[in-house]
Amino acid sequence: MKITIDIPREYERDFIADKFKDFFSRVIADINCDRMCGFYEKEIAEMFLDAFDKAVVGANLNANIIPVANISFDKEDMQKIIQDELKKFQIENNLI
Repeated sequence: MKITIDIPREYERDFIADKFKDFFSRVIADINCDRMCGFYEKEIAEMFLDAFDKAVVGANLNANIIPVANISFDKEDMQKIIQDELKKFQIENNLI
């Protein structure tokens, strides 16, 4: 099954930096299956870890998903992408 989720803007950098995967990795490591969380909860956390690992970043334009990437970016890559997109926007709108 495929679903689309909207990541709030304040968490975009966390998603790009794989912090969602880190979160689920820590949750899985912390589940000892002898109290409130058991094997079922661990399996769900593992499923989310795998889903975020394979996540495709995209845009939702009129309910059509346009895949952009299926890789992690480091800080320099993101800065370059942002600079390129800003320049493209400025050129398209006759701002420079």
